[in-house]
Amino acid sequence: MTSRNWERLRAAGPGERSLVIHAWTLADGWDDPHFLDIAVARVDGAGAGRCRVTARRG
Repeated sequence: MTSRNWERLRAAGPGERSLVIHAWTLADGWDDPHFLDIAVARVDGAGAGRCRVTARRG
């Protein structure tokens, strides 16, 4: 999720409930790649118990 994605999501209007999940994967070596996974679960406003997930690894 970037700031541009967030601005587009906010421009769509209020009323959407979301849960943001951050998960770090830390490598054993200091110079080895570390990862941050971010997922946003957007809950369906109709109350049907469904959600849409957008995830990025950076």
